[in-house]
Amino acid sequence: MLVAAAKTLLSSQNVSVLLIDTIPDVDNLAARLEQAGIFDTVRVAGVGRPFYSQSYYRTLLHDLFFKQHVQKLINHIAGHQEIYLFNDISEIGCLLMRRGIKYHLLEDGLDAFKLFNQRQLSSGKTLARSVLRQLFRTPQGLGDSDCCVDIEINDAEGLRTKIDKPIKVVSRKSIFSSLNKEQLEALFSIFQLGNYRCLHGKTLVLTTPFRELGYDDEAIHRYYRTIVRHFGGPEQCWIKPHPRDGVDYSVIVNPDNIIDRRMPVELLSFIPSLKLHAVVSYNSTSLGAVQNSDYRFVTKPGLIMRDVENLCIEI
Repeated sequence: MLVAAAKTLLSSQNVSVLLIDTIPDVDNLAARLEQAGIFDTVRVAGVGRPFYSQSYYRTLLHDLFFKQHVQKLINHIAGHQEIYLFNDISEIGCLLMRRGIKYHLLEDGLDAFKLFNQRQLSSGKTLARSVLRQLFRTPQGLGDSDCCVDIEINDAEGLRTKIDKPIKVVSRKSIFSSLNKEQLEALFSIFQLGNYRCLHGKTLVLTTPFRELGYDDEAIHRYYRTIVRHFGGPEQCWIKPHPRDGVDYSVIVNPDNIIDRRMPVELLSFIPSLKLHAVVSYNSTSLGAVQNSDYRFVTKPGLIMRDVENLCIEI
């Protein structure tokens, strides 16, 4: 949402935004977007349930047998000439593919196609998705749909994902560096950037929504306690939960040391004189989005990221 808002501020076109209700606290976000006046219209629609990794295929079944259940999503999109998505392995992506509606894909996460092979992120279901691709033309990964016109990415060098669509390179850095003070303040008003200067010299831990991968809260707490201890304990660490991560981390660090999960972590780079000691994550693309850090670490064993050290901590 941060990137979409920034691009719209720099554009002379009228842009409408459709928010899916899998976004945490989506109604408040919609209200702040409307108040900021960046978008022509702001709408909320969705499926009335939490995000899950197989939502594309469940939506496919609903569309086959219960069309009225998903038709409201299509009604919100009808009439727009140009459609842009951040994630097309989703309810919207499925419905657009089913109806042959073309769209443009925006990179969901900084350098997501460079850091990971997007066709092999199916949690052990890569083969199943490949078979479904051959039988029913369902996409195997991001940007694989026949309805995807092109893909806009931050950087096209060293891609780990084979992309067979036209690529548009638009540097995230160039987008944000083009914003003036007034435009930056408009972004801050949407995402309610707090006073995080006290983060200076601390370690920021970016969480992963491990519940979606089948882990219980006890295992998740044990994992992040290990990481916090590694970086000097609760007084030296802050935690930024993933937007879909609903785990209570106040049992690990002081509640004042937990950043609102709804805030895009990229905004920390705009705080004058703020310098983090380190940013740590299991495998988050947001590692590269936080520019004002001395060190960056991943913890997923075997994962290799350029200029990022791997601590290889098992969950």
